[in-house]
Amino acid sequence: MNNILYISNYFPANEYGGRQSLCHMNYKIIKSIMEPSFFELFIKKNSTNPLAKFFGEIDGINKDLVQDIYSILEDKSISRVFLDGSNLGHLALCIKNFNRKIMIYTFFHNVETVFFFWSFRERKTLKSLGILIANYLSERKAVKNSDKLICLNTRDGNLLEKIFKKQADFIFPLSLRDQYIKSETLRTENNRLSLLFVGSNFYANKYGIEWFVENVMPYIDADLLIIGRGMDLLKDKFSIYKNIRIESNCIDLNSFYDNCDIVIAPIFDGSGMKTKVAEALMNGKTILGTNEAFVGYESLDLNELICNTSDQFIKKINKFELKSQNVFLKKYRYLYEKEYSYEAQLIRYKNMLKE
Repeated sequence: MNNILYISNYFPANEYGGRQSLCHMNYKIIKSIMEPSFFELFIKKNSTNPLAKFFGEIDGINKDLVQDIYSILEDKSISRVFLDGSNLGHLALCIKNFNRKIMIYTFFHNVETVFFFWSFRERKTLKSLGILIANYLSERKAVKNSDKLICLNTRDGNLLEKIFKKQADFIFPLSLRDQYIKSETLRTENNRLSLLFVGSNFYANKYGIEWFVENVMPYIDADLLIIGRGMDLLKDKFSIYKNIRIESNCIDLNSFYDNCDIVIAPIFDGSGMKTKVAEALMNGKTILGTNEAFVGYESLDLNELICNTSDQFIKKINKFELKSQNVFLKKYRYLYEKEYSYEAQLIRYKNMLKE
């Protein structure tokens, strides 16, 4: 039998973000390729004994769940398992202990060890240290017990080798479901440049947008819209700026991308790939960002988009030509379709699952 079991964390319908959309993409693609030999299991997060987390029981993993997985492996004659996240590394160990012949694929949304190290560096608490250690131990199990490791970009693959002494087998860049809707919208009565920043209130997004507001906004003639879960916490801090607006909990971003001139990505720390870049490409928008923002997007002509200093942001934004109609650049839309779309990722997964 060639049956495959897809395992991922469960995300509620009202919980959305880059990781969730990528999990959904992986699920949809693998299911379409493998049906009717496809089976699924979604893990709901629950509270656990803090000590159990250091033995791999994080993000909903517990002994009862492991027993349920064993039953599925046996009843459905599973020969392959796809773990959608290196945080599920304890399951890789358990599955190999159950049957070493089962092939395990693990998808790294980022290198969790690095991701949570940056988080710990930002907020040095016992809790953040515990999260870092628990995820490192889980990720180490994922690397050691998986047959195939899939990373989003070469940098993450190199980090795996540096930290865990094992290379990634596949580099599959971030892909997004196509949500672009062609628009003929004319510019509103406001004749000012419109900037868009998308990102939740995570430390790297928060630091980046605060840096941008302080170091760039006073020197450009533009409006800035900030969209992201939890970003309303910055409203008081930015209340003195009449040209800055913040929206939280916006599920449909299409109209916001459509109505902006430039997407900005002043991100200085992180791992994985930045969803906001792929979203901008999907909508045919210019995106100005730092080196960190464009990791994994090397197919772009980065010379015209990279801004690592406030002066670079200011100069490129002030040079932008304001048009009467909302801006749409076919070259960015084409790049999305070629590299970061469902169809592009489908080809990569078909080739991998053939092996």
